[in-house]
Amino acid sequence: MGMRTSFLALLVALSAAACGSLAPTASSTAPETTVQTGSPTTDGPVAAPCLEGSNGFFGDGPLGSQSGDAADAATITGLAMTPYEGCEQLVVELAAASGAPATSLGTTHAELIRTNGIVRVHLDPSITGTTLSDVVFDGSLVDRVYVVRDFDDSLFFDVHLSASAVARFSEISSPARLVVDLAPGGTEIRKADHEGFIVVMPLDDTLTPPVSVEGYGRTFEGNVILRARRDGNIVAETYTTSTDYLETWGRFEIGLPTEITGNLELFIGEDSARDGVEQGIRLDVTVEG
Repeated sequence: MGMRTSFLALLVALSAAACGSLAPTASSTAPETTVQTGSPTTDGPVAAPCLEGSNGFFGDGPLGSQSGDAADAATITGLAMTPYEGCEQLVVELAAASGAPATSLGTTHAELIRTNGIVRVHLDPSITGTTLSDVVFDGSLVDRVYVVRDFDDSLFFDVHLSASAVARFSEISSPARLVVDLAPGGTEIRKADHEGFIVVMPLDDTLTPPVSVEGYGRTFEGNVILRARRDGNIVAETYTTSTDYLETWGRFEIGLPTEITGNLELFIGEDSARDGVEQGIRLDVTVEG
């Protein structure tokens, strides 16, 4: 049996961001988005905190972990992206269950998944709530961010890159916040395809079974459809349910039947509740037989 092939699909309703600004977005089922932003405004030269410090940047793989006292953080409350000369800094703010700013974030870790063009930050299991679900940025390095509920009910967030970058991950205190620093560099990335509320990560054109479609979305009641067509005819159709759709993006995994091979068009998404029309992404692939 060949190497397992995974897709990472994401689903999102996005609004345009003004140049140099941060715009909140949310689907019709999302909570009201609370977003904070910042930009250097001093009259003199501005030091770039995203280039300071002794910790180095990484072009791929683990960015390290942070482990401290038991987390009092419970909810993501804000995302702020600040552009500087030569770098961009994303700061994630969190609150305790009381609503006060968090003082400890527990255990977190991050990774740069270069083949998908994202930085993924895994949060402590105590952090299960969020006041925002997705944000669009107009940065030279940061494109957008999605908050996702994982299979174990924990949260992670994906920072989608808009250009090749290297990254590092850290935590700052008083109050406790997470920081992702980005600077230009590294090999070329493959950006995700964004089409309406569906986002599909870069995929190989030729796939080896078993083929698994893995991703996250915000379809109605979390229902996700995978349809395979050959010459316009449906040859396979499977369904699954994602982990969330009301508060965050929900993660899912769905497999293509192993007997389905050849030149295929794959549809990933949902049927419109209004008129039954497919809403999602279509991918032309070849599954080796």
